[in-house]
Amino acid sequence: AISMKAGNGKYMTRLPNGGLKASADAADDSCKFIFGLINRPQLVLRTEFGYCGVKQVQGKALVQCAQPIGEVFQTEVNDGQYAFKTKGGDYWKLESDGCISVAGTSPQWFYIQLMVHTHLVIKAAETQKYIKAEQSGAWKASSNSVTENELLEY
Repeated sequence: AISMKAGNGKYMTRLPNGGLKASADAADDSCKFIFGLINRPQLVLRTEFGYCGVKQVQGKALVQCAQPIGEVFQTEVNDGQYAFKTKGGDYWKLESDGCISVAGTSPQWFYIQLMVHTHLVIKAAETQKYIKAEQSGAWKASSNSVTENELLEY
C-alpha cells in the first residue's frame, strides 16, 4: 500500500463518494491505496549499462542488463505485485543465485517501486532483494538497498 502527500503537505484521503481530498495530517488507513501499474502492460527497461534483454548464458536464458536492444516484457498485476514474461510467454523466474531466468511456466511475483521521473526499481517478493545491474551484464536480485545500480528507466 502507498500513501500520497499533496503539495499542501497533507495526505490524500478517500471520501465516502469515491473522491479524494488532501486533508489528513498523518497517513492512517484512510490514506492507504493499492498501487497498480495498469497503463504499462509492456515494459522496456534500461539500466546505466544498457537495455534489459534475454541472453543465453551457460545454457540458461537469463535476463541481462547490458544489451544493445531492449526486450519488450509483458506485465501482469495481482494485488500490488507484478509478474513479467517474454513475448513467447515464459515468465521471469528467480534462480537460487539471484539471477532472473525466463524459464518460468507460472508467475513469480515482484514489487515495482516508482522512483524519480522515469525510473523504477524491482524487488523480488520472495527474497525482498532489489534487482541490481552489473557492468558485466549480470542482473541479480541481490541488493538490500537502492543505489544507482538498481535504478531502471522505463
